[in-house]
Amino acid sequence: MLTKRVIIALTLVLAVLAGCSGDDDDDTSSDTTAVEASDADSETAGTDAGASDDAPPAPEEPGPYTVGRRTETVTDTAREDRTLTVEVWYPSAGESEPTTYELIPGVEFASEMSTLDAEPSDEGPFPVVVFSHGSGGLRQQTASIVETLASHGFVVVAPDHAGNTAIDQLTGTETDRGTTAVNRVDDVGFLIDQMEDGALAADLADLDRLAVMGHSFGGFTSLAVAGGFGDTPADERVDAIVPLAPASSLLSDESLQSIDIPVLIITGSDDETTPVDPESTRPLELVGGEARLVEIAGGSHSVVTNICDIIDAVQNATIELPAGAADAATELAGDTCEPTAEVSVEEAFDITEAHVVSFLRLHLHDDARYEAVPEIDKATVRSP
Repeated sequence: MLTKRVIIALTLVLAVLAGCSGDDDDDTSSDTTAVEASDADSETAGTDAGASDDAPPAPEEPGPYTVGRRTETVTDTAREDRTLTVEVWYPSAGESEPTTYELIPGVEFASEMSTLDAEPSDEGPFPVVVFSHGSGGLRQQTASIVETLASHGFVVVAPDHAGNTAIDQLTGTETDRGTTAVNRVDDVGFLIDQMEDGALAADLADLDRLAVMGHSFGGFTSLAVAGGFGDTPADERVDAIVPLAPASSLLSDESLQSIDIPVLIITGSDDETTPVDPESTRPLELVGGEARLVEIAGGSHSVVTNICDIIDAVQNATIELPAGAADAATELAGDTCEPTAEVSVEEAFDITEAHVVSFLRLHLHDDARYEAVPEIDKATVRSP
């Protein structure tokens, strides 16, 4: 029956946001600096010049570009014709006509600012961010944050990691954890290859300025791409990484210590799936380059995803769902979407976008206006 398939699929989509926890018991400590709220507003400016004295666009607000979005498919013939569906967000010069993200037919949530197949801005090519979703997840799971990135002058490329998506859980085509970990790292390298060859994100991507970002198992992926994993060496093409609530325990000390590029880790203080200590504090202490950890006070594992939009999509589905579907979805989210939550998803998005946009504008756009660490309430910044 369609309804049974639908509820299973939706439950698995939401389970993305439960991610994967690690088994590493290492304990590390960090100097902690509480960041107070800032009342200063930044004027929106569309310049890309790092030396400009103009006030920069506020990183937690939409940037100077409208956002285009398109879906592409690439096949890795060297890995048994492994096929990846890829979402590409990019700066656009056209009018904004936001559309929807369809999880399954009849269950969708609205895009905040991305327009399907919009004309790209003629100011490109732009720096690239490869985004890796969580375990059992979807490429659109963190849509709000990546749309904001695209509006600030980045091309974001997000694959569905075949064998580790919600649909794979539904259809029984999942790969085991070890195979999945290797596949994920190789997927990122393959996507970079495809962009270099002009077979993906053609005419949009500047591969001389490249970051990898990911949530949960995707956070592991970003660290593994930068430090190497198994037989896959570190990818020297990557200039910076942004692990969100990373599952870092699969990585050796040696792999983490070899990372010598800038690292920004963002996580929730109440994350029970990939706890701050050790999943985020361990890489913070071990990586060899510049590193920073932003901890969102009261934030859960899923607080940096669009889980609340997904719950709304279930509750407002235009197809009939089994009784209890909405309750099951809400239970998976915990109190993340409740008015009583210590930090709202909107606040968590502001914190995440402020730090990620600033970090990547500085390191990929060489925009010195973003050198200062953002000051936002409910965020704590740690250094090694």
